[in-house]
Amino acid sequence: MNTNETAGVKPATDGTLNVAGRYFGLTDAQKLALTADDLRLAIKLEAVQRGIKPPITLEAHIRQSENIGFTTPPDAMVFHEIMVPTSYNVEGSGVCFQTAEEAWAAMRGAFAVYSDGYGATQRMKLADSAKYCVRQIHVGGATPKSYHTKLEEFFQDDAEFDKLSDECVSDLSAIRQREYDLKVTQQKRKEYLELAKGNLEIARAFWSRAERTAFPELEATA
Repeated sequence: MNTNETAGVKPATDGTLNVAGRYFGLTDAQKLALTADDLRLAIKLEAVQRGIKPPITLEAHIRQSENIGFTTPPDAMVFHEIMVPTSYNVEGSGVCFQTAEEAWAAMRGAFAVYSDGYGATQRMKLADSAKYCVRQIHVGGATPKSYHTKLEEFFQDDAEFDKLSDECVSDLSAIRQREYDLKVTQQKRKEYLELAKGNLEIARAFWSRAERTAFPELEATA
């Protein structure tokens, strides 16, 4: 089978690949409907389209094969910690789960707040919840020790992929903001029309006097 005809890949006339399902190949509506798992997959597919290596998670049996001979087990437990967005970056929350899926599920619908300013100007602000993430941590002391030959461990520099992830998340944040702004405008327009008892001309006059901006003539759909 021609590899260009496999699922998820569309052949292009110039011989390049057009990866279906990649993040920047989706419409705004499709992006807004993405779950956390869908978003991670779409970003990985976007990375393939751009020739960037997506991060690879080796399964346990492959990791175990790196050590040939006798290996002492690690004295550590693996957890997945929720990383909370702050004003400038993300920080560990100390809240951990045994699986990454449980950690992502626990963040569904959550908001992050942080303290900004000092003294009399100090106040709480909402952080960018799109920056929530999960990291794997090891709790314990001793690390595995090998007593015979050991394969060269797999290592991948994910700097390019991380940059792409930031680009995709920033784009999604902007789309969500536009969607929010649109809904707010639609609600305001509706209420001005109610104040004007359905009379469009009066509603325009009310809006012009109070809002001092152009009246939204049509209620665009999201």
